[in-house]
Amino acid sequence: PQSDGITAAAVDASGGWVRRLILLRHGTPMAEEENPRRPLSEQGKSEAEFTAKGVAAYLGTPTAGGAKLLHSGKDRAKETAEAIEQALTAAGWLCRCEDTKGLDPKDTPDAALALVRDVAESVLIMVGHLPHMGFLSSRLIAEPAAAGRLGGCFH
Repeated sequence: PQSDGITAAAVDASGGWVRRLILLRHGTPMAEEENPRRPLSEQGKSEAEFTAKGVAAYLGTPTAGGAKLLHSGKDRAKETAEAIEQALTAAGWLCRCEDTKGLDPKDTPDAALALVRDVAESVLIMVGHLPHMGFLSSRLIAEPAAAGRLGGCFH
């Protein structure tokens, strides 16, 4: 299944295991006037569940390295990440879900890039926001000019 995120595979320096990186934008939040914390709307909850099922199907059989889910800590990103965690756990994956610095909407991609380099799990899923995810994606593929175009992948 195709997702709204960008998926990349990387081989470690020894040429061994494959690591998967999945970047996702949170589901549709409530309007700020309705709730200033902007948790997921009903539509956003449906989107998160749909995406969670798609991610679990895409990843398939659990790997020994497990999965790590990182989110910004904002309600909408946390709820999206938790939906994915539940789907992966139900599929037999060992996974951790945690909030982390470096995934907020206006953050530079540097902290997130360090997180990608330092992960021990075989799968890393990052749930964040625009415009950050577009900038992070463009840095991962070493194409800074693509940030705007890649930001459109996260809608």
